[in-house]
Amino acid sequence: MKNIFIITGGNNKTGYGHLFRCASLAKVLSKNYTCSFLLLDTPIENIDAVYKKKHFSNQVEILDYLKTNSSKNDFIVIDNYLIQEDFISAVKNLNLKTVSINDLPELALPTDLIINHAINLQPSDFNVSSSKFLLGKEYLLLRGEFFEPQESLPIESAKEQILICFGGADPLGLSLKYLDFLKPYQEKYQVAVMTNSDLLKNDLAKFKKENSLFDIYIYSNLNAVDVVQLIKKSKIAIVPASTISLECMCVNIDLITGHFVDNQEVLSKSIRDLDLAINVGDFTKLDQKSFHQYFQKAETGGYKIKQKLFFDTDPRKNILREFKQLESNQDMKLRKVNFEDWETLLDWRNDLETRTRSHSIEMISEEHHKDWLRNVISNPNRILFVAEINDTPVGTVRADFDSTTDSYELSWTISPHARGQGIGKKIVKLLVEKLDSRVRAEIKEDNIPSIKIAESANLKFYKKEKQVLHYCNY
Repeated sequence: MKNIFIITGGNNKTGYGHLFRCASLAKVLSKNYTCSFLLLDTPIENIDAVYKKKHFSNQVEILDYLKTNSSKNDFIVIDNYLIQEDFISAVKNLNLKTVSINDLPELALPTDLIINHAINLQPSDFNVSSSKFLLGKEYLLLRGEFFEPQESLPIESAKEQILICFGGADPLGLSLKYLDFLKPYQEKYQVAVMTNSDLLKNDLAKFKKENSLFDIYIYSNLNAVDVVQLIKKSKIAIVPASTISLECMCVNIDLITGHFVDNQEVLSKSIRDLDLAINVGDFTKLDQKSFHQYFQKAETGGYKIKQKLFFDTDPRKNILREFKQLESNQDMKLRKVNFEDWETLLDWRNDLETRTRSHSIEMISEEHHKDWLRNVISNPNRILFVAEINDTPVGTVRADFDSTTDSYELSWTISPHARGQGIGKKIVKLLVEKLDSRVRAEIKEDNIPSIKIAESANLKFYKKEKQVLHYCNY
């Protein structure tokens, strides 16, 4: 099996969210790949969430390790802000596949795949164009238990429960702030606080002692099933727009969310725009009066059904498929067409979907097709390539030189059996890089797959004529 080296980390200052979501990813991939963790800025002790782990001080040490322990076309997964763009170039020189998990589009790394499970982003939000983007709810990096039906345990308390969690570390002590805000509701509600911070647990114990009539329960180091049950037992959750908010919404609970660090703002905005929870903005700036208004709104409910309708798919199979696809792309190459390809190309050309997307929808005869192919091969201003993966044809891409514009007009066809795998983006990108010249394309306005292919190759829309969209890179 291929290796996947996962570069991540966590500590009491930054929290452990990155590490836990990488552990979730490894669980999805572990039946097909050998996963190991390369940890940066992470204490050696108390990291039970991951296995096969090594600790490093900087990216130079990791690169040296990879030079002697990785093989061609192994994978690197990066979920750590300490990794810089020069590292990506270095690992690509080792012929490694690259994947990054991203929270801040403006800091995206130019990896083969970019995963961002904020639920309302588009590729145009990112500052890189050469990557394939895995965005939104179809690629959530959560533990499997949050997508599987879990039996609800009976609720023993007479009081309803509020859940508070500001991450395992809660470096700003926000759990205490919102506990204090909840004191007027102590006769009606009990509060469950999740944290792994020893310092915060001591402060919470002191708070409990000073507020003995307030029923407060502290939970640490819970497994996924226990977290699911804690959410199910709660009426309202108060959590930041991070992994914990996604976990809550997958279980379905009326939610008060917002942000307290920069990398939560994108997801926070997405949740607000989709009206999946109550968004309070910056948790650090919220005052008690405003909190009471938000809390009273949360008590009326109404968000659980929206969440249930929105989070309606299990993303694990999508993530595994994308890794397998990236692995299969390792031997993709472009070769010039030869006459022996005529039958394969004719089958693709006469496929119903191909004809529907083309400027000409008529069936092509064998004789006409052979004449056309002979002309293509002999025409010095027309280049036709066949794309192959492991010597199996998967598509074609053509470049016709136009001397009047000093540019190449591109067109492409994907094998009916290879559609939906990102192959079109790959072959067009390969040809654009190979030509290193001005290129353009004309695409029917309803041909959404080809529009996405053109945009992924950094071609920009510049005009529309009738029902045809024109794209170019100049």
